Amino acid sequence: MRTFLFTTTATLTALASAAAAQDISYANAGLSYSQFEEQGVTLDVITGSASVGVDYGAADLFVDGDIVRLGIEGEDIDLSALSLGAGYTFGAIRADVSYSTLGVDVLGLDENTSFTEVGLAYGAGAFSVRGAYAFLDEDELGAEALYGVMVGYEILPGTDASLSIHGIEGDNVDFDEKLYIASVNHDGEALDAALDIIRIDELSAYNLAAAYGFGAGYGVTGSYGRASFDGEELASTYSLGGYYDIDDSFSVFAELSRLEALGEEVDGFTVGMTYDMGEKPTSRQTQTDRLTGSLELIGMGL
Repeated sequence: MRTFLFTTTATLTALASAAAAQDISYANAGLSYSQFEEQGVTLDVITGSASVGVDYGAADLFVDGDIVRLGIEGEDIDLSALSLGAGYTFGAIRADVSYSTLGVDVLGLDENTSFTEVGLAYGAGAFSVRGAYAFLDEDELGAEALYGVMVGYEILPGTDASLSIHGIEGDNVDFDEKLYIASVNHDGEALDAALDIIRIDELSAYNLAAAYGFGAGYGVTGSYGRASFDGEELASTYSLGGYYDIDDSFSVFAELSRLEALGEEVDGFTVGMTYDMGEKPTSRQTQTDRLTGSLELIGMGL
């Protein structure tokens, strides 16, 4: 985790410095702390993310990082993802290559998986499509590659939808199920909303989140999520809170939430801050972007 944090910070700093004389096409970051307690057992969750894209004429560089730390009774579980990449646009076509590492640290046991992804995207007006193939450096389960196809469409100005399909390839892999990821996002003057859906075999989950601004920088937030297996509900979450825009880019927020699972109800809270200078375009999203987003959804926002 320390190595990941150092690498991410150093890379973002270097990229930001290089971007001083170039064009930042998008940049965003977030940091939050959540706490849930049930029958004397406390779960602490720290999440962090950062994404920056810099254009150099027809070429571009990008870096994305995500971290999650779960703390239960003094024991920590760390999850991390880091991607570095470059792209080049010629006409309506963009080619990109990226290197990603995914890490899991449980009770001192540190496991990492890395892969190199090659992607090719085509955009025409409101429509975009991207195909990608990722070569795994090593995998003890016998997987050799990840592949995916994504289609995006701008329904209305400020409202877009996307659907991607992902699979695993390998001589020793006996898993034919595909992962489906769908999302609809709306970015309006006062109302922002997002619907995310995933499905793999009989496991499915969705999350609907919205934020409404009243003016003067103040607004309210709310969300509802549900995970199910073979039609039976596994868990559901609710949250309600508010935010304050410090300026055009920085915001702070606080939310109360409830998790219902296995007949139990667990209440908690979340506080955090965000920095936003634009989101990564859908047509530029790598498989790592899509997969880390789906893992967050499976975790029902934790």
